[in-house]
Amino acid sequence: MATILLLALTVVLFSAIFAFVTSFPAPPAQNSNQFQASIVQAANGTGTKCGGTTSTSPCTMALSFNILHLAGPAVGGNALIYLKSSVHPLGYEFSSPYTLSSGGITNGLWSLGQTWSLTAFPCSATVLTGCNPILPDNITVYITAGSQLLFSAVIPGVVINSPPTFLTVATVPTTPAIGEGFTVDATIQDIASTASVQLNLGYVPGFATGTMESMSYSAATGFWSYTVGAGNTTTSGSYYATISATYNGLTGTSSVPITITTYSTLIQSALALSSYSGPTTCPSTGAPAACQSTSDHYYEATLTSSLVTLGSVYFGIYSTATGAPYTATTHAAFAVSPTANIAKGLIVWTPPSTSTHIPMLVSFANWTSTYANGGAAISSLTTSMTISIDVGSATPPATLELVVIGYGPYSGQIVLAL
Repeated sequence: MATILLLALTVVLFSAIFAFVTSFPAPPAQNSNQFQASIVQAANGTGTKCGGTTSTSPCTMALSFNILHLAGPAVGGNALIYLKSSVHPLGYEFSSPYTLSSGGITNGLWSLGQTWSLTAFPCSATVLTGCNPILPDNITVYITAGSQLLFSAVIPGVVINSPPTFLTVATVPTTPAIGEGFTVDATIQDIASTASVQLNLGYVPGFATGTMESMSYSAATGFWSYTVGAGNTTTSGSYYATISATYNGLTGTSSVPITITTYSTLIQSALALSSYSGPTTCPSTGAPAACQSTSDHYYEATLTSSLVTLGSVYFGIYSTATGAPYTATTHAAFAVSPTANIAKGLIVWTPPSTSTHIPMLVSFANWTSTYANGGAAISSLTTSMTISIDVGSATPPATLELVVIGYGPYSGQIVLAL
């Protein structure tokens, strides 16, 4: 009897619970649509005003929003697309929903495989054109149809603004000698001439602590470069210079190994000043290359060479009375005059009309010559050249000497009393 009563009680209780549960309302149908949202970014290089501002300063903007219908039934024309910004929530372009026709779907039905692409953004009453959203930003996309949410996603997320990245750093030549001029080159990813790139040479002997130099960009080579002039480095060894590049408010740094080697050979073994003439007043016709005025005085000296790669060489006029560079009030100049055994090439450097000591820096690597403010190249040079020197309009004293100073692979100096 007890067993029958227990079974009856169990059946009654289960029936009551079943009746209670089945009385619950059925859950709404689940959305079966699938979408993929993306954003196309661009710089406002054409002058488009980012975000509807009045400024055309550089920025990254949303060129278009694209939503691809991946799966599920077609979406009707009552669908609305909302864009909401986390960085600019009050932006005019985010204030109202967009329709299917806003993104190029004009037949009122968003079918499978179609892409809704929004390329035009509404503007405020004060700014009528160019209201593309400013990036980086977190932009949430919602697609609704009536009371049903079909899709939501956040695009593109916060864009990481990375500091400049250095790809290569080097010196040319790789191991300059003491006092030899060299160039520091760097390639920096995605950085062009709008960046600020500074070279710190303060750790290299011969430069003061904190010596900062601005590097310049060459579109032809893609290098940021700075040329260290001859005569600056003083001690052999391995050192480091640092490069800092600032772009979009962020700074990246890199170290440049600089190895300074000792001198190898005295310059006297490769160059010789064999003779000179002067001082002579510059003639009105047939004057040597250095003459700047017919009232000036000039010397001519013959330089012979063994045709080796010398590195960097300075030419200067010094006073034996003071040991200092000779000061000429007007028209101090150096020049290389053509001789019978130079097939072609005339180098003339014209300095300012008033000048003190004027060094002529000649880099004989591959027998081309460069000057501080430009000059043509010597080619087909054999063994000698004539150097003409304009020493100004005042009669030069008898205490002058021509000094050739070598830096780099060939060191030391040659002195020729004038």
